Amino acid sequence: MRQPAVEHERDTVTTDDVLADTEAVLVRDSNAPRQARRYVLAVLYRLGTAQEVAEAAEVVTSELVTNSVTYGQARMVRVGVTVRPASVTITVSDGAPYRPLPPAAEAGPDDENGRGLFLVEALADRWGHRCAGVEPSDGTAVWAELRWWAGGQRGWGRTRPDS
Repeated sequence: MRQPAVEHERDTVTTDDVLADTEAVLVRDSNAPRQARRYVLAVLYRLGTAQEVAEAAEVVTSELVTNSVTYGQARMVRVGVTVRPASVTITVSDGAPYRPLPPAAEAGPDDENGRGLFLVEALADRWGHRCAGVEPSDGTAVWAELRWWAGGQRGWGRTRPDS
């Protein structure tokens, strides 16, 4: 039986028009986060996405792929990018048979780990995970959506500013 998707959402509005829906398959190694960042930035800049949005997506991508490299079990990591007129969704899937840990409440000043999902939580308007199938080898997908207003201004999960 499939587990239901779990998501963490902040209220804003999106549209269903898809401008790009693409995926890269990367070898799960220490180079994957860098390759994924470059891939996501190339997709976003090709579509004229505002720098502020692209940079936030870059950090989210890096954190999700780093978690996949650290905890995943498959040889490959899939990085999906779906761009709509007012949002980008980054999806990272791997062979991990379990869902991600919740964001750490607080990482110590000298801790090298424990901030990844906290950063995703801070930057994304919505994020969550889903188990890809019944078998442990089917893996897990973690996704994050970043939204913006006209002109590329990030909403950061707030209601739309008055014009």
